[in-house]
Order: sequence, then C-alpha cells, then structure tokens
Amino acid sequence: MLSKKSSKNDFLFYYNTKNDSLTFFSTNINLLVVGGFMRISIFQLKQDEPFRNEYNKMMKILLSKCISFDKKEYTYFDFVNHYLFHNWKYRGTYIDCYEYLNNIGVNIKTKKISKESFLNLLEFLSNMQLLISNLKYYKDNIKYSVKCKSILNHNIPILLDSLGYQAYQIDEKIILQDKSNQC
Repeated sequence: MLSKKSSKNDFLFYYNTKNDSLTFFSTNINLLVVGGFMRISIFQLKQDEPFRNEYNKMMKILLSKCISFDKKEYTYFDFVNHYLFHNWKYRGTYIDCYEYLNNIGVNIKTKKISKESFLNLLEFLSNMQLLISNLKYYKDNIKYSVKCKSILNHNIPILLDSLGYQAYQIDEKIILQDKSNQC
C-alpha cells in the first residue's frame, strides 16, 4: 500500500510502508525502478518488428476472405482484381493486379520481400483504398473484416512512420516519400 507520494521536477517517489520499499519513477525517460531493478513501461517499448514480419501478418489477412461485397466474400487482392484494378487509371497496360504486384516486386505467394518492395506494397494498398473512397458505390457497399480494416486504416500509417516515410495525395494518387528527403 502506498502511503506517501512526493513529486519534484519530473520525478515521482512512492514509499510503501507495508514492505518499507521506495519506488522511483521518472516521467522523462519512463523508467520504473523497483527494488533496484529497472523496467521500461509497455508504452515505451519499441514496436519495431522487422518489416518482413509485418508483411507476413498483412498477407495472412489480405489473402484470407476479408471483404464482403455483393453477398460474396473475397480476399483483398481478388476483390481489387475483380472490381477495382481496371478502374485505376495508373495501371498502365497491366491486365490484373497480380501482374502489377509482381512488377513492383511483390510476390504474394512467398514470405520473402525487400524493404523497397514492401514500401511498394504499402503504396499500392494506399492507392487502392483511395480508389475505393473515390468510387461511392464500392465505398458504401464493402464490408471489411475487423483485421483487414485494422491493417488498412491503422497499421499502414504506423508502418510508414516507423520506416521513415510519409504518404502524400497528389491528384488521384498516393505517393510515399522518405521523411528525410522532404523539401
């Protein structure tokens, strides 16, 4: 039981009269020292899993039936290929999204990927989401699984930030740019 609490600058001291121990907490570095042992708060742990692990987590979800549309379930890529890719004006002469993904270094059948190809995948996914948001019929009628929505709306911005990139919308496309090379 904590009975005394004092605060000075950015340091907090807690004295536990029950076991006669002192706890020191610094709000500057978020270190918790209890009985001489240092501990980092869960909020300060780096969540910097290598991008390959993130890629594999993403692909596991995106290759599952994670989208419902028109009373059918699709993998993310099957949905994009069947309904969206032909509407994307930046597809060039590619016939389908699988051919396009292979060209940008993303082989969805393998667990191996380079950092550059992973960034290409994130840029592609961001552009497909932009396309969906611009096509009202699809935007209003697609139902994502919770995990798929989490990847697309939550994880991608976090991953980009952790890799040192920022997404920018220019006209009707999303471009990723290294934060250190911004003008």
